[in-house]
Amino acid sequence: ARFLGAKGWTPDQIDLAFGTNPGYGNSAHDLSMLMMWHIVENFRIMAGGGGPTLHAEGGNMRIPQAMAAALKTPIRFGQQVVGIRSDAQGVEAVTADGTVHRAKRLLCTLPTSALRLIRFAPALPPLQQAAIDTIDYNRTFLVFFAANAPFWEKDGLPVAMWTDGPAGRLLPLGGEDGAPPMLLAYVNGFMADRLDRMAPDQAVALVQADIERIRPAAAGHIRALRHVSWQRDPFAGGAYTCWKPGQISAGLAGAFDAPAGRIHFAGEHTARLARGMEGAMESGEIAAFQIMEMA
Repeated sequence: ARFLGAKGWTPDQIDLAFGTNPGYGNSAHDLSMLMMWHIVENFRIMAGGGGPTLHAEGGNMRIPQAMAAALKTPIRFGQQVVGIRSDAQGVEAVTADGTVHRAKRLLCTLPTSALRLIRFAPALPPLQQAAIDTIDYNRTFLVFFAANAPFWEKDGLPVAMWTDGPAGRLLPLGGEDGAPPMLLAYVNGFMADRLDRMAPDQAVALVQADIERIRPAAAGHIRALRHVSWQRDPFAGGAYTCWKPGQISAGLAGAFDAPAGRIHFAGEHTARLARGMEGAMESGEIAAFQIMEMA
């Protein structure tokens, strides 16, 4: 906000551009300018490759599922880690049911919001603990709708829309290879907070009512299938990292570059070049090489 104000932007312009379903942060006042520069540069690098935009057949979830299937040891699901203990000989992960898993090294990929639920012994270095305590994630509330007819052909409006209400950003999904079209309401920032304070069915109904208010042609043609609140998931705490003003220059962006003894870190919040899924994969490669070098 200070940067844009110095460039001559008015408060109303700043609020419209960075406070209306913002893709990063909740407003221009809690978003780092360094992060915005990073995002713009990241888009430039990705666009410069010249290759096509790809997605996994059947959904991008098929990528980690295939990785899991390739592992020699099956993944143990439903195991909530509540404590991590380490010493010169190894490291232990303690789950909520009291089970102890021991290894030479541990790779922790949890977001900082989930790391706040874990007790480390010994305590982590101050910079890493400060990162865990203060790094936030973008608030994101999603509603997936099935469309039984292409209502956008009736009203002449684009399928995709960016709104300033509970409908958030409307994005088309599916509709390829004979699949029925779908519509995603992608709500961010303080509006996502508002929806989270409501009962889930009431929140979904409000989103649908707002879509039908904006474009009456949708009435009777959309049906809510599922909603997801990333910030209400205790193991996520939000969708993706949002750096606040001063956090990057204070060194929090590199807080997890070095391991804490035998504990190594990865995850989207530790990536340097990319963000989102690509950032998570980038961080995993870096951590894997780090562990191999120290093995």
